[in-house]
Amino acid sequence: MGDGENFFCILFNKEDVSDKERVMAEKYWTIDPDNPKRFLYKVSSIAAGLGVIANKVTIQIKAGFWATGSGSRFFCSVCGVRILIKTRAEYLNTSSKKKCSVCISREKAERLRQDEAAQLEREREWEETQLKKIQAKKDFEEECLQSDYLIEDLSYIEVVFIYLWLLDKSPSEDATEIIFKRTFETITGVVELDEVVLAKLVSKGIVLELNRERMLQLASEGVMEDLDIYYGFCLKKSKEYSSVYEFCSKLYERFCAGRILVSDIDDISSAVDIVRLNNLYDLVHWVEREFRLKVKENTKLNASLVNISSMFALPQCTHILLYNGEKVAAYIHSKKPDYYTIPHLFTNRVDRFLTNVKVNGWTTKGYKQVPECVSTTHFETLICEHYFETEYNWFRLTTEEVVFHWVNSLSVLDDSCSQK
Repeated sequence: MGDGENFFCILFNKEDVSDKERVMAEKYWTIDPDNPKRFLYKVSSIAAGLGVIANKVTIQIKAGFWATGSGSRFFCSVCGVRILIKTRAEYLNTSSKKKCSVCISREKAERLRQDEAAQLEREREWEETQLKKIQAKKDFEEECLQSDYLIEDLSYIEVVFIYLWLLDKSPSEDATEIIFKRTFETITGVVELDEVVLAKLVSKGIVLELNRERMLQLASEGVMEDLDIYYGFCLKKSKEYSSVYEFCSKLYERFCAGRILVSDIDDISSAVDIVRLNNLYDLVHWVEREFRLKVKENTKLNASLVNISSMFALPQCTHILLYNGEKVAAYIHSKKPDYYTIPHLFTNRVDRFLTNVKVNGWTTKGYKQVPECVSTTHFETLICEHYFETEYNWFRLTTEEVVFHWVNSLSVLDDSCSQK
């Protein structure tokens, strides 16, 4: 019988069993004497002998002709109660220990209880995570929205910068609005000027820098998507003002009042130099494309361009750079200099031109239309609207003229005075 059964019997689940049914049950449950893992008769052959379909044989056996025996497969592995086998498949199934229906129901109930407990634990953990995310988001928003600085604590250039920043974001009456700037976005129109002003504002605690370390922290707290922020900077709104709109209005009032400290003059001069240097580098890149030159950017070239911008307006600077670029291109074509000297030729020639201007009194009367690649910045536009009546930008002025006119349009106070 297999598994060392001492006996194997068929139990009839009804009293009036016909001979035909008895023969069917005996054939169905007869084990192959040569192979205890197989049955002697196929269900199809039993059905054919009885003149019925195979399905009917299986249904009748399951309904009332069960088998049992004394082997281990006929007893529940959990409680030891006898098990009645209703199909051949159940008899041949040795993949796991047999269990009675009661034990199976208990196990199902226990698994259901464990699944429910696990689900409750997952829901508890999810709720706890959500609460932590909500708190982390609230902490971040409070950090961005709560600061005790006053507009009077800002330098004049910082006032202009933050005002331009708020204009770009269309300030509202929402007291909890977060003002954010991505790393690649520019406020003034000049990346270098943005970097200088932002560094000062970060050091004052007025702007929060969202660098890699801070972004990783926010990501670990799971609030990145909720906040919809990226690498960049957040402007902290002073709690002295009820809304961003009010803050922007106060900034504009301070800007229009035109009162600066002596220390602001250096900031203004530096900002003008940065803007014009950006214009001149646009011209240098334009000259590179025009004559297929390669110009190395370095401190020497920076100094030369700053000096040129202090003495000449942008159309004259365009003429000077284009003229010297043409001469460098002709020299390279005719003299075939060493390749490693080529990136320095333009800088050296511009430097010699400046030396002749200062030592020998050279000048230039040449003007060249500023190419379209040189654009007017937001910073220039705002300042010109208020303090340069006939100028749309600073192209027709030297940097010295820009600083002189701008500062003379303002009221300069002693550093000991307050900005009220």
